[in-house]
Amino acid sequence: MAQFKELLVFGTTRVLDTVYAKRFVGLVDKAESDKNGKDITTYVANITGDGTSDTVTFVLGDGTEKTFTTKDTQVTVANNLATDDATQALSAAQGVVLKSGLDTVTSAITWSTWDAAPSGG
Repeated sequence: MAQFKELLVFGTTRVLDTVYAKRFVGLVDKAESDKNGKDITTYVANITGDGTSDTVTFVLGDGTEKTFTTKDTQVTVANNLATDDATQALSAAQGVVLKSGLDTVTSAITWSTWDAAPSGG
């Protein structure tokens, strides 16, 4: 392996393996694009959210900070049949109560009673 204190290159140079350097001096001192030519300053470098708010913050490769707001979709669940709040969902337990009541009504009425003559008349 060759070691140089300074290596001056003029024109085009081809490196066949890995180059390690503490710093590069010249027109390019940092990477500006990925291997496909995409600008790396637009990549997301960091993303944060605290889990309690609906704001997410992210930092791009060039240090620019951006935020976006998510929609809060928490739903309040009512575990009773007395509420008339249209913003609450009914719990599964109350669905069981409703089904039980419907089953009771259904078993009390038979289809044959609809065909029978009214009583007392």
